[in-house]
Parts: sequence; structure tokens; C-alpha cells
Amino acid sequence: MAVGERETQVPSTVGRTDERLGLGWVAWRTSRLLSAAVALTALFSTLTPFGIAATGGLLLDRLPDAISAGWPSAAAERIVGLLALVGVLILVQTVCSVGGQVAGEMLGDRIDMRLQRNLMARVMAPAGIAHLENPDTVDLISTGRDGFSQWLKPGRIPSDVGGLISGALCVTGGCVVVMTASVPMGLAALLTAAWTIYEGQRISTRAAERHYGSSVDSRRAEYCYDLATEPAAGKEVRIFDLAGYLLARFNASWTAAKGRATSISSVREGVSLSLFVAVMCGFIVWLVRRATAGEIDVALCLVYVQAGVIAAGGAAALDGLLPRVQLAMTTYQRYRAAMAAAPMAAAIARRGDGAVRPDGGIRFSNVSFRYPNSTRDVLRGVDLFLPAGKSVAIVGLNGAGKTTLLKLLCRLYEPTSGSIEADGTDIRTLDLEVWRRQLAAVFQDSVRWDVDAAANIAFGAVQHADDVAGLQRAAVLAGVQTTIERLPLGWGSMLSTQYADGADLSGGEWQKLALARAMFATSHGAKVLILDEPAAHLDARSEAALYDKYIELTEGLTTVVVSHRFSTVRRASLIVVIDDGKVVEEGSHDELMREQGRYARLFTLQAESFADARTDGAGA
Repeated sequence: MAVGERETQVPSTVGRTDERLGLGWVAWRTSRLLSAAVALTALFSTLTPFGIAATGGLLLDRLPDAISAGWPSAAAERIVGLLALVGVLILVQTVCSVGGQVAGEMLGDRIDMRLQRNLMARVMAPAGIAHLENPDTVDLISTGRDGFSQWLKPGRIPSDVGGLISGALCVTGGCVVVMTASVPMGLAALLTAAWTIYEGQRISTRAAERHYGSSVDSRRAEYCYDLATEPAAGKEVRIFDLAGYLLARFNASWTAAKGRATSISSVREGVSLSLFVAVMCGFIVWLVRRATAGEIDVALCLVYVQAGVIAAGGAAALDGLLPRVQLAMTTYQRYRAAMAAAPMAAAIARRGDGAVRPDGGIRFSNVSFRYPNSTRDVLRGVDLFLPAGKSVAIVGLNGAGKTTLLKLLCRLYEPTSGSIEADGTDIRTLDLEVWRRQLAAVFQDSVRWDVDAAANIAFGAVQHADDVAGLQRAAVLAGVQTTIERLPLGWGSMLSTQYADGADLSGGEWQKLALARAMFATSHGAKVLILDEPAAHLDARSEAALYDKYIELTEGLTTVVVSHRFSTVRRASLIVVIDDGKVVEEGSHDELMREQGRYARLFTLQAESFADARTDGAGA
């Protein structure tokens, strides 16, 4: 979908009905026509072999009379009619086989798309991100990617179940026909077939449990594949000669996760299958002996043999389909578990009593926060005021809680205790969508979107993507306009070398593009600009120049800059020092330097380190 193209927002209740239904009902709701086609073709594919066998027996039985009577004769005409019927039945079987396969694939693709889309919508529905950082939930959510691979797709279950029903009917019907010739033989065939199916089901269940019991191995295999094939890791993979290592790890992880799932064997399954084959072979030998002795008609003998072959074919089909169906069904069960888990993982309310603009400043009052499943508070009793229209720098060592403070401001998490107020109103009572439209952010791990340059910037306010002049103005302010114009297709260039006429950007150019995205958001109403160490990989001098540019561009906005480098944010109106989850100092650069406290000591230490590095570089 092109940027700016309107689509009804998917509510958090998408798929809520689907996840409570069996997959058969999901298939029916996805496409009634294709579901009916799959069911009917499966039924006719089951019945036609018996029809062909019976018609073939009649044909063989009446053929001698037709030869004796010659043409034209009533006997010969009946033979022609039977031949025509056989031809029609074979045609019906072929059409049903091919048509059923096509309909099954089409239905399966639509079911998989529906399920994956529902899971995507459900995962994106929570206002926070706690569920995306919970290993158990992530394991379930991975079902949408790993579990929908070719051999685990839930969408193929309806057609495979049709194959199971067809196979079961073939076994049952074949054994019933065999019973008309010999009740003991028919019962023996039916019992051994049932035992074989039972053992196959048991083994398939164990295989599915074994596979999904090693989902960590699945993720490791996927990770090794990504490292081997994606550009980001390509340089180091080659420099450090990691190809052999990655291939070995991929093979070991794949085998552990999936190989064992399809290689489980059972002595009982082998015994049951052997007995079934032995019974059918014994039945055929018994038929041949009776036919040779003239105790049974040859035509009827042929019908019985074909019935036995049909039963054997049905058993073989069941043995092959059961593991596939069980694995796919387990995927569907995990999908339902993921759908149930995602919305429960975050309790951030989307709808509030109203909206407010942070024109009166933002206040953190006694804010503490602890991540889920953690025993340590990341923030402890934080009291902080962010004045409207001013630049505030939050500095501190790694792990001090700086980024967590921003997550709470964005309401990606809620405080464990305390409150965050905008214009005196707790932001938890505000409409979340309206509140977030007041925010623009440049994160240190900003997404490098594999879309065109225009979309990369328009994502800052996607509902205004048709504002071409605004996009260009944001690019100029961020200093990335010239870079975009030099791309192969200009604003329409895909920012990825994975596409024809696509192009990649340097690290600094991506940072400018992220700034342009944020500036586009501010041009459409955002009042708070968040900068979370967007230049963490630059040297101190380049980072200082970048922050200077930010401060110049964002005059009049409430700007919150997070950094662990003290020297680069000295121009901020207010500098806040965070240590071990608490605010330990705040003031302007000059004020903090006069106090000779923690900020002054760390600023001096970092400045000396930079001076030493510059001296070493000059002498190199």
C-alpha cells in the first residue's frame, strides 16, 4: 500500500472470533466457494475409484458375451456404454484431483494470509511494547513467521483433512468390499488398518511436540540464515571467515528443530503397517487361488483386488498426511495462543477523557519503573520538569535509565508508581493517539525502512503523506535534500540495494533522514521532539555538530535529548544528570560546572579523553 493510501485501521479485536473457531469454520468464512470446492472434490475423489472398480468388473464380466454377439448387438452396446462410463469416471477423478489441489492451494493461501494479518494486527494493537520484549510471547509471535513456512502452514489443513477423510473412506470402503468376499479377511484388514492409523496419529503428535519443543533452535536457524544472506552482516561474515561456522550452526539448529520432528519412528507403527500389508497380500493370494480353482468369477476377483488396492492406497495416504496435518494443526493452536497472549501483555489504555497540548511543560512526579519479570527498579522516585519550548538534555552513564524515561514519556510503558503530567493532566488519562501525535522521535536504532525516500520521511505523519512541499521542507531542514536528489530515481528511489535502482545511505545520511522524518512530524503538530542518542556511533566532534543542528532546527519545540556524552549537549537550556535511576543533578552547563559535582567531573574527564584522542590522532 502506498504511503498515504487510506485504509480502515484494524482494531485490536481483529481475529477475536477466528481464534475461537475451528479451522474449518475459519476456512468457510474465508471463502465459501473454495471450501465447498475442496469438500466436493475430496468426496468425488473418494467415490470414483470404487465406481471405476465396479464398472471395470462389469465390463470384464460382459465382455465375452459382447464378443460372441458381435456388432451391432445389445451386448456390444452395453460394453460401449460401460467403456464410456469408465471414461467419464476417470475424467471426473482427474478433474477432481487437479481441481481439488488448485482449490486447496488457493484456499490455503487465503487462510494463511488471514491468520497472519490477524496476528500482525493483534501484535500491533497493544499501545505498549512489553509483549515484544517478553521471551515467552515472542516465541508465540514467531509462529506467524516460522510456523507459516511451507511445511507447517495451517492453511493447507482443510485440503489435507479432505485427503484424510478420503483416505479413511477408501480404507473403510475397501475393507467392507473385502468382507463381502471373506469376513475374516475384511475384519483383519480393517483392524490392522485402524491400528496403523492410530500409531501414525500417535507418532505425528510426538513429532509436533518435539518440533515446537525446540523453538529456540528454530530461531537460531533463522538467525543464522539472516546473517548469511543479509547485507548488514555481510562484511564481518567475510572478514572473519564465518561462512563455515554459520553453515554448521544452521545445519545443527535446523536438524534439532525440524529434522527430528519428521524422523521419529516407532516399532509398533512398523509392526502394524507390516501386518496390514501382510493381510492384504494374503487376501490377494487367497483370491487368485479361488479364481484358479473356478470358485470365484474372474471379473468379481478383479473388483475385490481393486478394492484391496484402494484400501492399501488409502492407508498409505493417511500415513503420509497425518504428520503434516498434526504439525500444521499444532501451528494453528500456537497461533491461537499467540492471539490470546498478545493483547494481555500490555495494559495501556488507548482511549482517555480528552486531549491536551504540552504547552505548559511536562512533569515527572515521583516516577518509578520496573520492567516486567524484573526485580530491580530502573527508575526510582524521579522528579523532573521539562519546560515547554526549551531543550532538555538527559545525560548519564550507560544503564542509568535515560532511555527508559523516554519510553514512559511515549507511553510505551506505564510507570510502576508516580505520574507524568502534561499541563497538569496525567497523560494516562489522555487519548493515546492524540498524545502521540504531539511527539516526534529520533531513536538511536531508528528503523531503516526499505521503502522509497518520500515514504521514509512521510512516516513521520503518514496521514499527511501527500504534503509534497512539507516533505521537501523537512529534507532541507535536515540537510538530506541533496542526498535524495542524487539518488537514481530521486524521491522515488527505494532505500535498499535489494531492489532494482535502489540505493543505500551512509550512517550519517540515515540519521539526517530520521531527523527529516521527525521534522515532518513537527510541521504537522508534534510539539515534543525526542532525540535518543541518534548519533551514538559518531565521534564526539561530529555528534556535537549534529546536536547543534538539532537545537537550531527545533527552537520553540520542547526538545528532550538523551546522551551519555556530556560535552555534546552543553548548549541545552537544561541538563539533567541521571544516575542509577535517579535525578542527581540538574541545571545549565555553566551552573553545573560551577557546582563541581558529578556532571563537572564527568564532563572534564570526557573532555580530557577527547583531547588525548585528538593528540594521538595528530601524531599518528
